[in-house]
Amino acid sequence: METLGVKSPRGGPPASEPHVSEPRHDRPAMPSLLADLHLAYHVLDRLLRDRLSEAAVSMSEALVLRVVALNPRVTMSDLVVTTGLAAPTLSCLVARLEARGYVRR
Repeated sequence: METLGVKSPRGGPPASEPHVSEPRHDRPAMPSLLADLHLAYHVLDRLLRDRLSEAAVSMSEALVLRVVALNPRVTMSDLVVTTGLAAPTLSCLVARLEARGYVRR
């Protein structure tokens, strides 16, 4: 198996580190694991989107509702940190949820 190397900055021969080692047979190969995770992500995404469509909420709204359900006294700052959503986006999203009666400020 050919190893991958890093070229020196001056265009010389590849450096000896880092390189890809020979595959180990006692654990799945990384490409196989990544392919499995990729497939699982898409299956889960489809299932969630179907369920969320029935509930008429977006993925981000469902995330916020889940965080609020687990911590009813969560602050907007905590929601920003927990969800990774931008504060202005989160503010609009919470306003929509509040207008629909899902949350209360």
